[in-house]
Amino acid sequence: MALRSAKLFLFSPLHGFADKGRPVWQRKSSMAELDNEELRRLKDVNMDEAPARRHVRDCFRDIQHNLDHILIKTPGDGIKTKESYEVNSRGFEIFSKSWLPESSRPRALVCFCHGIARRLALSGYGVFAMDYPGFGLSEGLHGYISSFDLLVEDVIEHYSNIKEKPEFSSLPSFLFGQSMGGAVSLKIHFKQPNAWTGAVLVAPMCKIAEDMVPPPVLKHILIGLSSVLPKHKLVPQKDLTDAAFRDVTKRKLIDIFIKQVFLFFKLCRHHTTSFVIATSRVYGLLSAKMFSAQNKIKKDKNAATTECDELVAQALFDLENTNQELKSDLKDLYINQAVNMDIAGNRKAVVIYVPFRLRKAFRKIHPRLVRELEKKFSGKDVIFVATRRIMRPPKKGAAVQRPRNRTLTSVHEAMLEDVAYPAEIVGKRTRYRLDGSKIMKVYLDTKERNNTEYKLETMIGVYRKLTGKDVTFEYPVEA
Repeated sequence: MALRSAKLFLFSPLHGFADKGRPVWQRKSSMAELDNEELRRLKDVNMDEAPARRHVRDCFRDIQHNLDHILIKTPGDGIKTKESYEVNSRGFEIFSKSWLPESSRPRALVCFCHGIARRLALSGYGVFAMDYPGFGLSEGLHGYISSFDLLVEDVIEHYSNIKEKPEFSSLPSFLFGQSMGGAVSLKIHFKQPNAWTGAVLVAPMCKIAEDMVPPPVLKHILIGLSSVLPKHKLVPQKDLTDAAFRDVTKRKLIDIFIKQVFLFFKLCRHHTTSFVIATSRVYGLLSAKMFSAQNKIKKDKNAATTECDELVAQALFDLENTNQELKSDLKDLYINQAVNMDIAGNRKAVVIYVPFRLRKAFRKIHPRLVRELEKKFSGKDVIFVATRRIMRPPKKGAAVQRPRNRTLTSVHEAMLEDVAYPAEIVGKRTRYRLDGSKIMKVYLDTKERNNTEYKLETMIGVYRKLTGKDVTFEYPVEA
């Protein structure tokens, strides 16, 4: 990987617009001095390839740096900005830009998937952004996406190289995806679920509004054309420039610089259109599930979710939306944690920790919920346990008293009741062995025998792993 500082090529696709042997951007000190004829010529330049886009961008450099608008202009003091080009593994020259705090080490890395970069940098974050191949100043056919997976791999490769640098390797890192970048960020998350500290999605392209999707017949025609003429431009995009800008001169500048170089605001290519339609449909379903299911799990601060957490949360979310019997009861319920446990005798269990204050609500639907979850987690027994905290004994002479329900003995007794539920404990007997160890025999109410007898061995194993104590469960012999 060879990095070089950003600079313009000597060859110019605009060389036909030279006056007295000098190109337009050299002849004029500012784009404000260009007349209407010269603006028209720039507008007609073919922006399909990167060199043309880079030269036009350079013509507008002064205007870009001096934009004075509340939504755009931000203070630049205290920020170290760098632009660079890097050739990736597919041979594309990728344009990237970074914003770093000038006088301190970054608190974390924020990696953009196509703003507010300088504000983040002023807040102490290291911000990195890149243009996808074919977009902005990066190499490639303008606005053409040959493969969404390849595009995502390009982004992963670029940001992985940054994260691996010694000065950044120990920092937390976040994805920041806007619009199509939201879909890119989601795909990166699915490919690298544990590589990022978090992600921020701003108006992500997860689903196209129904009134904006073309009719089914036209949609199939467009998808068919994308395989025959993938690079051809046909699909128009709505132009809101006239509504947004009253000044005619500003409209012309926006039309040349912003829309053509960066936003690709002309006709959209067939393959890119079909990709947008397909991606929004797939990711609309995935993201709706993923982010809605996240509401079903709330962990302690800074605690990362595990695969088991996500599977149980998703199962609860699915039951809430498909099981009419449980829907209303599950609406406000969530879990703290889920753990897979291997029990002696080749048995397996899923132990689900629920908030202490919600334990009664979970017990209300316990038999039905366990039955449905055990269908989803075939071959595993489901055990619910309330989240409780054990407090250390107070120091001698301390004024603060420890609540009785926070003692080790009290918490272990409560866990025993949770593990045995829905069966009620009707008796206990403790037997001491010759080696000084002891085993507790617990008698369960026979009314719930059908709901508990099949997993008695699992209950014994789970309680031993949770507390380190031996216990056996039996039912009283009826006379």
